Amino acid sequence: MPSYGEKDIAFQPYPSRRSVVHSTNGIVACSQPLAAQAGIKILREGGNAADAAVAVAACLNVTEPTSTGIGGDAFCLFYDAKTRKIHGLNASGRSPAALTLEKARTDLGLQGLERVERIPMDHVHSVTVPGAAAGWCDTVERFGSGKLNMSQILSEAIRLAEEGYPVSQLTAMYWKQGERKLRAASPNYGEMLRNGEMAPRDGEIIKLKNLAKTFRELAEKGKKGFYEGPIAEAIVQVLKDRGGVMTLEDLKSHGEQGSEETEAICFEYEAAGVKIWEHAPNGQGLIALIALGVLESLQKRGVVPEFGKSDGYKHNSAE
Repeated sequence: MPSYGEKDIAFQPYPSRRSVVHSTNGIVACSQPLAAQAGIKILREGGNAADAAVAVAACLNVTEPTSTGIGGDAFCLFYDAKTRKIHGLNASGRSPAALTLEKARTDLGLQGLERVERIPMDHVHSVTVPGAAAGWCDTVERFGSGKLNMSQILSEAIRLAEEGYPVSQLTAMYWKQGERKLRAASPNYGEMLRNGEMAPRDGEIIKLKNLAKTFRELAEKGKKGFYEGPIAEAIVQVLKDRGGVMTLEDLKSHGEQGSEETEAICFEYEAAGVKIWEHAPNGQGLIALIALGVLESLQKRGVVPEFGKSDGYKHNSAE
């Protein structure tokens, strides 16, 4: 590790080891280089930010399945430069129609209580209709460039899943931590394990061919390819075998209704002269806006100074 003197520090005034990244044709930022490359590829092929975001999300499903996936939910904030308007899209999956509060209480052994405190995350009733698949399609349809179709947008995710990719360090760690939960969750757990037996280690190549097949169905048939037909039937069957109440109609209905358009919410942080936009609940972005509001209130009352304007409160200082 090299040592730096005062002259060296003065020459490197950055609060980070990396300088600011600039670009003339777009930037993709995510937690996995292979996914970022997929987004850049989409931009080079004429796609816009919405097209690239879906490509990145799909690749993250392959390369970081411990963090995100087509079986979960999604939220979208899209800024339209032409209209200067921010659009919100809530791609949360809906609850099965037959999962009433009384049904949940009975199955969880909470009869007689005024309310259900919590449905355990590993219980079959915690599973809602997957919203991400519809969210990806709706994002491309409503906000995409119109120059690329879903087959082109999902092509890199399909390739990585079919040909295999090297698992990164953190993902390997989380994958190993979730190995027991994978085994308990489904009889198909082997699809997410190396040779059907164990979580892949750092740097090992893993292929997720059935995930690639799922992406192909979505790419070629749109929402119907996921919410109707073999994929929908497989989802219902694995849940039914564990006492779940999700039906084919639940999935079909969600595919037909699609994602919900929402109004984005914002907070104007006067100290910095900026507006911060977040997705409305049930997303968690509201927390960031509340925190900024609390901070601004404390600054106006003199409880804490404005950051950057006091010697003790500069960037990266202990305070």
